[in-house]
Amino acid sequence: MPAVPNRAAEKDARLAQLRRFERELAIQCNRYGMENGSNTPDFILAEYLVKCLAAFDEAVNQMTSFAVVEQPFDFDTVVRTALEQAYAERKRWKGDDPVTGP
Repeated sequence: MPAVPNRAAEKDARLAQLRRFERELAIQCNRYGMENGSNTPDFILAEYLVKCLAAFDEAVNQMTSFAVVEQPFDFDTVVRTALEQAYAERKRWKGDDPVTGP
């Protein structure tokens, strides 16, 4: 009998990995002064970047499954979709639009 994947354990492991990555990203943002341009605390910048990555992952996964069924894979559309999701998340999180301003 094949082993049944433990989805909850996989999800917990991925979440722990993302938390470690976010902490390390905050350290690197601080080390290189990446937060200075926006005067945003490094941990908030790291959280935002991780959410952008998650939005991009989701867009790629959606577009890949859509491309298999409906149309050829279009990387520009994937990137545009990911950026739109990231902008929407930032607007929800910060209350302004990064393109047009507050």
